[in-house]
Amino acid sequence: MLFGTTAATCQLHRLYVADVTTRNERLRYLGLLGAAAGLAFILGPAIGGTLSSLFGYSVPSFLGFGSGFYKLGFSVFLLPEPA
Repeated sequence: MLFGTTAATCQLHRLYVADVTTRNERLRYLGLLGAAAGLAFILGPAIGGTLSSLFGYSVPSFLGFGSGFYKLGFSVFLLPEPA
């Protein structure tokens, strides 16, 4: 259940960017979000594989949970309400 909650923040960030940017800037910032997601797909497995070979399989799982939970907390508590 918590994995779905933390994964839902990706759509929340896209919707937030669409709300707070002007029409001319929207594609640029959505492109930056897409580039960050692509970089995460590249670096995530590399970091997880390195950590699992050094410390075991539980460390990448806890790191993924922690980063998702941090992202959820950032989205809920630190993003200002769009005007």
